[in-house]
Amino acid sequence: MGTRVVMVRAAGTVFSSGLDLSTFAPSPSPQADNENMLDSINAVDDVQAAELIRGFQGAFTWLRDRDDIISIAVVAGAAVGAGFQLALSCDLMICTEDARFSMRETTLGLVPDLGGTQPLVSTVGYARALDICVTGRWVDASEALALGLATTVVAPESLDTTVDDLAATVLSKPATAVRATKAVLRAALDNEVDSQRRIEREAQVGLLRDIIRNR
Repeated sequence: MGTRVVMVRAAGTVFSSGLDLSTFAPSPSPQADNENMLDSINAVDDVQAAELIRGFQGAFTWLRDRDDIISIAVVAGAAVGAGFQLALSCDLMICTEDARFSMRETTLGLVPDLGGTQPLVSTVGYARALDICVTGRWVDASEALALGLATTVVAPESLDTTVDDLAATVLSKPATAVRATKAVLRAALDNEVDSQRRIEREAQVGLLRDIIRNR
């Protein structure tokens, strides 16, 4: 069946400090290889600039958009800006007690643009999302759990065991059922009641047919 669980975690003690601010610094020279973000945007029109950002978004949003995988953000330490949005792009989020989150884009004169706004608003609501984004304040692990951003908060020494146990549990379930369940639940974010019930029926009929064929 291929890869079914993807874990997103840092090699060190910080999940992600977000955007590299050096990308906003002036390039050393017009011939420099490390062209910064502002130079890249300035060199193209608005349509091309939006397409450039679309590519950045895709590097994050595939984690939730693909129904054939369950993605797990494993967050220890700080997740700032793009790092916060990366965690939001995952289906599930396990945090250590020292994890903390901050959406700093507005502080830089920007908006969160890597696909993080939809899962943030749908999880915590408009007012709380606005507070988190506009203030850039820290959201600690206990608040993240209370808001529904984190699914589990554990002591640092329990992180690996907790993550491994969750992955093993997901992998123990029939792959077709996990995939269909993720697809049905994602559809529920946008559908009205009758459409969602139709999707449930269609998914269930397909799974029942699989059981009948394999019995």
